[in-house]
Amino acid sequence: MVASVRWLCRVQLVAISALALASCSGKPDWDRLEAQGNEIVRAIETYRAAHGEYPPSLEAANAPPSKTKWGEWRYSRSGKVFYLSVGDYGRDGFELYYSPDVGWTRSS
Repeated sequence: MVASVRWLCRVQLVAISALALASCSGKPDWDRLEAQGNEIVRAIETYRAAHGEYPPSLEAANAPPSKTKWGEWRYSRSGKVFYLSVGDYGRDGFELYYSPDVGWTRSS
């Protein structure tokens, strides 16, 4: 019983350490993130040109895969604009945003 509790504690400690290391992943490669984001933006704009409105989702736009080291790209639309972002300020220490009227904005 005591051995199994110790083993469970060690497993939990290893898991917590792995999560801590993963969250300390360093600064993003802004150029690479923006390049990936620009591919997604092109897919969104291509959809809009063909359908007259922004797509309901990245999947509908046939956007390239949206996974990054900092999670997936988030997409939302509102009327005649859309927003694309990646990163989480609380978790990653930054967020990268895109909107057609402003372009790329970094929050770090």
